[in-house]
Amino acid sequence: MKSLLRPHRTQRNILIALLFALSLTFTLPAIASAHAILLRSDPAKDAVLNVAPQQVRMWFSEDLNPAFSTAAIVNAKNQPVDQKDAHVAAGDSKEMDISLKPNLPPSVYIVIYRTDSAEDGHILRGSFIFTVANPDGSLPTLNPNTIPGQNVLSGGNPTGLYTGQLDVPTTFSLIMITLVELGAVFWVGAQLFLIFVLQLAPTNDAKLNTINQEAPFCSCWRSLRR
Repeated sequence: MKSLLRPHRTQRNILIALLFALSLTFTLPAIASAHAILLRSDPAKDAVLNVAPQQVRMWFSEDLNPAFSTAAIVNAKNQPVDQKDAHVAAGDSKEMDISLKPNLPPSVYIVIYRTDSAEDGHILRGSFIFTVANPDGSLPTLNPNTIPGQNVLSGGNPTGLYTGQLDVPTTFSLIMITLVELGAVFWVGAQLFLIFVLQLAPTNDAKLNTINQEAPFCSCWRSLRR
């Protein structure tokens, strides 16, 4: 029984598909993860302090573009309490610092940040809170009917502040990257299907041979192999 398998072409096709799949493994995750995400901060997210800190320090997953990365801090009444000096640290391009006004009273404080990845320009907005406790140890609370910091840094979010937000261009970019990834995965799968299934089909069936020769999918595959 003969086969449609052609050894030299099959080996070449397998090599091409495997090399392409390997390149996707290393390149696409890097592209998809190219956002400066908050890793940690000082004070930490949801920290409870006895005294207000002098500054807030934040560390992100990628180098920041200092021209477009910034931050702001407001209290529970949506009043700004920072000194408007948010900046990327000179010694660490993944760190952003911002100073607070002195002698801040007990309150819930909201840190709002906007990061611009130096790697690809993707913008991410997010926020977190920390609390300065009252002298008796009780904790100030937020008014559930208000969302402090909602419109700070042009990052208005009617549903809340405390998760990272992607801007519209970045969201569109992520959608396009995802579509490209899916297309690439299906392409590699199609090549492997052609190599290991269709080309190994027996040739003693005249109808099957006719299908393999006339199917548009196979015709496209043959044109790519030339």
